[in-house]
Amino acid sequence: CYIPVNTRIICSLLEECLKLQEQNPTHMALPSTLTKVYKGALKLFIFKHHSEFKGKPLTEDFLMGNVDFPDTVEVTLNKAGALAIKGIEQGQLVFDSHEVQGMEDCGLFNRMPNRKDSDSKFEAQYCFLHLTFQEFLAAREIAKMNPDELMSFVRTNALDPKWHLVLQFVAGLLGDKRNKAVIVFENMLCESMNKSEYKEQSRQMALLMMKCLYEYNDEDTVKHAASKMQSSITFDNRINIDLHFLQVNDLDCAAIVYLIKHLLGNIMLHLDNNQITDEGVPYLCAALKDEHCKLTELNLGSNEISDKGVSDLRSEEHTSELQSRPHISY
Repeated sequence: CYIPVNTRIICSLLEECLKLQEQNPTHMALPSTLTKVYKGALKLFIFKHHSEFKGKPLTEDFLMGNVDFPDTVEVTLNKAGALAIKGIEQGQLVFDSHEVQGMEDCGLFNRMPNRKDSDSKFEAQYCFLHLTFQEFLAAREIAKMNPDELMSFVRTNALDPKWHLVLQFVAGLLGDKRNKAVIVFENMLCESMNKSEYKEQSRQMALLMMKCLYEYNDEDTVKHAASKMQSSITFDNRINIDLHFLQVNDLDCAAIVYLIKHLLGNIMLHLDNNQITDEGVPYLCAALKDEHCKLTELNLGSNEISDKGVSDLRSEEHTSELQSRPHISY
């Protein structure tokens, strides 16, 4: 949320969620993954701007995705998704008026200053609300591929950073359908963790697949992925997960813990030289106090955790249910 547009996207959605929660506190749940945030934000911005919803009340069922878009809106979204994919493929963030024709007022684009084509002619220019919105709309189209095509797409593009957030969104969108293509994320996680050299590219791939499984957000799936992973990387009942120097942030800690809480065996987790702050500490504390998670070694050197964060971790270290206390290095 340090980016103003992201703040607008998230706070606009949360404002409406909280209003609806006041009306019906037993039903309304706040979004818990990035995909759910952007799904809700898409619903909200389309509702506020698309002519299809003029004069209609915003409902919980619509905002939370329990009601599909009308066909007229889906046509607009399909067109926007295709444009989003083209933009990501070509590194294009700015689009001419003919490229967004018919979508100018749907709530998904910002009007930019006109581009001067000649002394007397100006061309209108547009961009998506934010690059993350462009990536979400692209993912929405990609997720419609059949499972074989989708698995091929993931394997082909997983090494390219420009598709990383798109793939996380794809995984989150697949979670609604329980699509069998999710196995590609499981397999690529195991393959990347099982690389004998375990270089930065493999470690980066492992982290990306963890984040994808977190967005997919299904306990049975992550248990299955954890079982497959540990059978291939466990040595002497120890599981070594090395994610140092990968710019791991606080939200990434949630995805990492989501996986390791389902691993059996003594876990050595290396998160040194990353970007973890006190905001990431509660996730790590949850792993330390989880009765099923045997986190025996945690390396957090060269992060941005304050004395308070260290104190919180020390507290969990000393109250751990493990027979031997986990070793934490800072």
